[in-house]
Amino acid sequence: MTKRKNFSDWNTWIRRIIPEELRKNNILFQGINEAWTYKGNMMFVVEILNFSCEYGQMRHLIIKKISLENYEKQKIRDSEEATYKEKIWIRDNVLRGERRDMIEIFPKETSLVDLSNLYHLWVLPEDFHFPFPIQYPEERNYQESGYLYDITFGVREIETEYGKVVNLSMKSKDGKRIPWKAKQEIKDDMIGKEKTAIELITKDVSEMREDECFMVSIPNKIQLPFGLFMDKKRRC
Repeated sequence: MTKRKNFSDWNTWIRRIIPEELRKNNILFQGINEAWTYKGNMMFVVEILNFSCEYGQMRHLIIKKISLENYEKQKIRDSEEATYKEKIWIRDNVLRGERRDMIEIFPKETSLVDLSNLYHLWVLPEDFHFPFPIQYPEERNYQESGYLYDITFGVREIETEYGKVVNLSMKSKDGKRIPWKAKQEIKDDMIGKEKTAIELITKDVSEMREDECFMVSIPNKIQLPFGLFMDKKRRC
C-alpha cells in the first residue's frame, strides 16, 4: 500500500528549478525566486517572488491547486482556490517559521487579471501596519443579499484622513465556502468596481472560517505599490 503524502509535511514538497531561458522569455516566470510542488490527493504549485517596494521587503506567493483527475487529464487550467488552511500553511512554511501578515487583493475592474487561474497572495514586511485603520467589528450585523449567491453581508463606512474606508463582511448562509469570484463581485457591488479592497490574514492566525470573509477598501489617498496589472509587465 502506498503511503499517502501529507500536505502539511514540508518534506513531501519538491523544490523546482525554473530554467533561466524560461524565466527570461516567459512573463509568467519572470523574477521567480523559488518554485515548489506537492503531489498528494491534490497537486499544488507554489511560485515565490521576493521583491522590494516602498513598504519594504515583501514576498509574492502564486498558488495553483489542481485536482489529480484534472492533472492526469492535463487540464492544468482547471485549478481550484486553496483553502484558508492551505494558504496559511504555505505562507508559514515558505517563510520557514517567520510569520508575517498576508493580504489578498480584490482589484479595480480595470486592473483585474484573471487569465491563468492562479491565486496571488502578498506577504507584508515584518511588523508592517497600514496607515489607515483596519477595524474588525466585534459584532457583524448581516443583511440579506437577495440577489448574489447565498450570502449575507454587512457594510460599515469609516471616514479617515486618507478618505473613506469601507469594511465589508460576508457570511455564507448555507455554510459553504465563499469563492474568490463571488467576493470580487460583491466587492464591486458594495464598495465599487473602481475601488481596490484587501483581505488581511494576520500573522497570528492559524485558522479562518471558509464561509466568512472580511475585507477593507483602500482609501483614495492610498495607492498600493504592488499588484497585478493588465499589461502583465509588472508584479510589484
